[in-house]
Amino acid sequence: MATTVEQIRTGREYLRVSVRSQCSIDEQAQVNRADAATMGVTLGKAYVDNGFSASSYRTREREDYGELIADLESGQFSEDALFIWETSRGSREVEEWGKLLRLLAKHGKYIRVSNQHRYYDPSNHHDRRWMYDEAIRAEAVSDQIRDGVLRSIDGRLGEGKGLGASPYGYESVHESVSGRRRVVRRNIVKDEADRIKELFEHLDTDGANGSFGELARQWDGKVYTRTGKPFTAQALRNVALNPAYAGFIRHPKSGELIESTQWEPIVDYDVWLRVQNRLSDPSRRTRRPGPARYPFAGVFLCDVCGSGLTVGYARHDGEQGPAYYRCRERGCVSGVDQQELDDLVDRVVVAYLSRPDVVDELTRTTGGDEAALREIRTEMTRLENDLRELGDAVARGRTSMHFAMSAEEGLNRQLKAAQERERELSTPSPLRSMVTSGNLAQWWKDADVRPKREAARVLLSEAYLGEVRIGRKRARNRAETLGQRLRGRWAQLA
Repeated sequence: MATTVEQIRTGREYLRVSVRSQCSIDEQAQVNRADAATMGVTLGKAYVDNGFSASSYRTREREDYGELIADLESGQFSEDALFIWETSRGSREVEEWGKLLRLLAKHGKYIRVSNQHRYYDPSNHHDRRWMYDEAIRAEAVSDQIRDGVLRSIDGRLGEGKGLGASPYGYESVHESVSGRRRVVRRNIVKDEADRIKELFEHLDTDGANGSFGELARQWDGKVYTRTGKPFTAQALRNVALNPAYAGFIRHPKSGELIESTQWEPIVDYDVWLRVQNRLSDPSRRTRRPGPARYPFAGVFLCDVCGSGLTVGYARHDGEQGPAYYRCRERGCVSGVDQQELDDLVDRVVVAYLSRPDVVDELTRTTGGDEAALREIRTEMTRLENDLRELGDAVARGRTSMHFAMSAEEGLNRQLKAAQERERELSTPSPLRSMVTSGNLAQWWKDADVRPKREAARVLLSEAYLGEVRIGRKRARNRAETLGQRLRGRWAQLA
C-alpha cells in the first residue's frame, strides 16, 4: 500500500456519463490513462456507469459504483488510488460522496482528479474539506438543473404540450422553431388508433372481467408494439392507463390532468374514465384464484420499497428452474432462492416455538383478560390523542419546540409500554389455533399454507421475531450468500 504520493504505482478508474453532451466514457478514459502514464501508474479494469446520473434525483442505482463501494468495504480494492476525470463523476450527492471519501481514507487510498493533474488524500483534513466543497458545488448544480427542468416541464404543460416521445397511436410532427427542431403537433395513426379503440371497447364492454391477457392472446402474431414486440398484458394495461388517449396529459408531480393542445383524443373521456374506475376496483378479478403454494409470499418484504415479495421461476433452456423471491411492486430485489429462505425461516420459527418461555407466554395470553384489555386500549387511545394534540399545539405556536420534544418523549414511552401490555394480554387471532393445538412447533410443521401465512404475518413482525427483509446485491455479477441479502437480525441468523 502506498503511504506517499511518490509510492503510488497502481490505480483503477471510475468512469461515468449521464448524457451524450458530456465528456464521453472513452474521452474520460483517455485523459485518465494519459495522466497515469506521465507518473508511471498502471491502471486496472475500470468501473463504468454509462448513462447513469449521480444526483439525488436519479431513478436507478449505478451498478458499477455499487461494485466500487463493495470492493472498498470488503478490502478487494487493492490498487493505490482511484482515478476520476473530475469530482462530479464520483457523485453529485454530498452524503454519498462522503461515504466514498471515508472508505478511501479508511483503507489508505488516494483519489486522483485527472483534469487537475492532482492527487488528494481523503485522510488529510485539508484535502477532505476541499473535496466536500466540490461535492456541495456539484449538488448545487444538480439542484439548479432540476429546477430548470421542472420550470420547462411546467411551461410546456401550461401550454398543453406533451412530454417525451409520442405514444403508440400517435406520430410527432416536427417544425423548426427559433432555429431548433420542435414537436408542434401529434397526428393520429389510424391503424394504431383502431387498436387503441379496440382495447378500450374490450375493457368497457366486458366491465370488471375484461382481461388484458385475453386480448394479448388475440393480438399475438397480429399486432406489435413500436419496437416490433408482441403486446403483453402489462403493456396493454399501461396503454389503458395513459390519459393521452383521452386528450390529456398527467402532471408528473401533482398527478393533475391537463388538456392537450397538441393532439386529438382517440377515445372519449367518459369511456377512459369508466375504464380507470374499473381497473382500480379492488373486486376486479381476471384470473381464477388457485391454491396457495408458498406460505411466506407477501410476508417477506423488499428492503428497498417495502412491498411484499412474490415467487418467480428461473428458466434454463426453456425449462422451469428453481423458484426465487422477487419484489412484487417494482422488481427492486430478485434472485433469492425460495427454498433456502423458507427452510431458514422454518428452522428459526420451530426453534422459537419450542422454547418453554414462548409456549408459556402465548398460552397464558390466549384469550386475555377482556376487562384489562379494554382498559389498556382506552389508555392507548388517550395517549395517541395527546400526541396528536401536542403536534397541533406546536404547529399553531401555542407551545415551544423544546417543551414539545420533552413531552413527546414521555408520551411515546408510555404508549410503547401500553402497546407491550396489550400484546401480553391478547394473542393475535391468527395464533389462536396454533396455541390451542397444544404443540406449537408441531402445528407449524403440519399447518396448511393459508393458516401458516396468517401466523407468519404475526410472528415475523417486530413484536416477535422481526421482519424478514431482502436487500439489493451490493455489486453486479457477484454471488452473495443468503445472509448477505438479508437485513436486520435475520442476517445474523442465516
